[in-house]
Amino acid sequence: MKTSLKASAVCISLGLLLSGCSDSEVSSVKATVYPLDKTLTYEAALSGRKACSDTKWSTSKDDANRIIVQYRCELGNTKSALQEARDLKIKDANELMASGIENLNVSIEQSKAFLKSSQDEIQSLQAKLDKAQSETDQYRATLSPKEQALLVFCLINFDS
Repeated sequence: MKTSLKASAVCISLGLLLSGCSDSEVSSVKATVYPLDKTLTYEAALSGRKACSDTKWSTSKDDANRIIVQYRCELGNTKSALQEARDLKIKDANELMASGIENLNVSIEQSKAFLKSSQDEIQSLQAKLDKAQSETDQYRATLSPKEQALLVFCLINFDS
């Protein structure tokens, strides 16, 4: 839909430009700015197309006696042009996938490093906890049964 609107706009623009042209109608149209890309003229936009084996610019008159400039592209080896376009799309897709895979590999390596660091931290904390538990057990062993009961009572009330 969008492409057909652009094509219609180009045709209408050409029709308006061509009404009342002088003897250099073709040159005038070739030098006109291409409305779909203001950095190009019609000649620059249409010349050098790989799909065309031959191009021709000509003039004729329509039923209302208006001068019409026509650009004609004789399609050449379209199979080759389509294959080249297809190969380019495949190359672009492969490069995009390779980039995505590389990014995923970097993320995997970063995740592995984070996991290793986390495991090391867990081991360090576990060692500290084991040491604290051992020291607590040694301290409890020095307490009398009455002191131990008081300690348990305090711990229970502290947790609440």
